[in-house]
Amino acid sequence: MQAVVRRLVEAESGGGQRLGLRVGLTFASSIPAAVISMAILSAVKDSSILENNIVQTIASAAGTLAAIIFVLPGLVMIAGGVGITPMMSMLRTLAHRRDRRPHRLVVVARTLDELLFRAELSELQQRLDLTVVELLRSPPPSWTGASGAVDEDLLTALLPGAFRRNQLDYYLCGPPAMVTDVLTVLDGLDVPQPRIHTEQFDLV
Repeated sequence: MQAVVRRLVEAESGGGQRLGLRVGLTFASSIPAAVISMAILSAVKDSSILENNIVQTIASAAGTLAAIIFVLPGLVMIAGGVGITPMMSMLRTLAHRRDRRPHRLVVVARTLDELLFRAELSELQQRLDLTVVELLRSPPPSWTGASGAVDEDLLTALLPGAFRRNQLDYYLCGPPAMVTDVLTVLDGLDVPQPRIHTEQFDLV
């Protein structure tokens, strides 16, 4: 594990390029997330306890950790229901590290009352270059925000042009139907499949 992480760090930092850490981990539920994160922390001197918390939070929220990435021009996070929880952990860490990259978050809920972490997201927007889009599947008549589904029109308006959006990494976390629909939209936008990381929940 440590050798793998070290090779990834050396590959990212070689040739005077911007140092970054990209760690993609898939493991069985029998391997504790703490063991994975401790190995990463021991191999990467600049890592933090908050990064360790991200590993454990996502692993606890669902059975499998699909991917953790701490470098890139920016992140695109699309969350439905309780899928917002691991995204919040990532955003808190970015804010703690005073990250200045532009990030985008789409929060999907059925009703206004089911939108989670609204106050904290508002505060995080003051600390991050963070665009938040709230989308309701069953909006009230007074709702002026996005509604319906995460479709190509919404993502085209949210994302940069084709060249830039293909350099971003996408995190999808939510009900299986939502994740499947968003994957179809991203495929239609020609987003490279290796840039997309998913986690599914059975509950909204």
